Amino acid sequence: MKSYELKILIFLLISLIISFSIINYVVITYVKEQNLLFLNEKIDLMLITKKRANSEILILDTNKKLKDFEFYTEFDGKYVYVKKDYLKAKTIKLSYYLFLWEAVILIFISMFYYLIVYRFFRIRRGISKTFEIILLVLNHKLRNFIASAKLNIELLKYDDKRNFAMDRLLSMINLIENENKEIVERVESFKKLSKIYISKVDLKDLIKKTVIQYNCSKIQLILKLKSIKLKSYRDDLRFIIYLLIDNIYQYAKSYAIIKTVKYKKSIFVVFENDIAQDRESGFGTGLAIVEKLCEANKIRIKRKILKDKFVVIIKFSRFFHIC
Repeated sequence: MKSYELKILIFLLISLIISFSIINYVVITYVKEQNLLFLNEKIDLMLITKKRANSEILILDTNKKLKDFEFYTEFDGKYVYVKKDYLKAKTIKLSYYLFLWEAVILIFISMFYYLIVYRFFRIRRGISKTFEIILLVLNHKLRNFIASAKLNIELLKYDDKRNFAMDRLLSMINLIENENKEIVERVESFKKLSKIYISKVDLKDLIKKTVIQYNCSKIQLILKLKSIKLKSYRDDLRFIIYLLIDNIYQYAKSYAIIKTVKYKKSIFVVFENDIAQDRESGFGTGLAIVEKLCEANKIRIKRKILKDKFVVIIKFSRFFHIC
């Protein structure tokens, strides 16, 4: 629970506890007065009827020290004794029931807060986070599109490469159009405050669908995929996979390997590619977004350079695994 929501819950509970304390003081004071009044009425009735004893009251002609009773008052030469802790026991019993009742109310209100208010805050926070991610990823894709469009415009100057350049432009336009449709659908779902619930995702299918978006024959792509299902935020995981595959196609020299591995209670996705030395390195924006997404979803990520290879490993703990 985030600090803002926690502060609201603490303020609500403290306000209720203070309110209940005031109510308890008033109720217990009133009940104590009523118990005293009722006790005095019982004593008056016993004196009138000349009854000398019952389970709570004892009336004697002389003042004595008694084991189970304590002196209460003297009236017309009669000494009235009341059972020890009689009034206190009634007050404690009342306080016990009040405490149980108020504890139930506090628990109910806490559950109501979690199910309604806190979940509402989580929905809003999830929407805000998703918007931020969509903008970052869209910016990344548009930058790639612009770079590719510039290259294709240059190719259009040559007659023998005009058809090839046109095909590339159409492919990129279709890709951007599809992405725009997905973003519009996601924004439409926000109108209903629908949270991006955790859903089942098949890693194999997700990677294959992402690879299909790229029509690139300059590298050899080797897929070693197992059908492994996870429970995760689908959009976040889709963005992670897209950005890592996009990084491969931008900076790989001749080959790339994507494989899924299940080891003990963890699941790994490994992205490996050789490095094209003649290509300018980017600003690392895509990988920075990936790391931010992984951190938000509690997915571990590790990247390293081994000689002429670049390797990225993402690890899902047991929490994500669906047996």
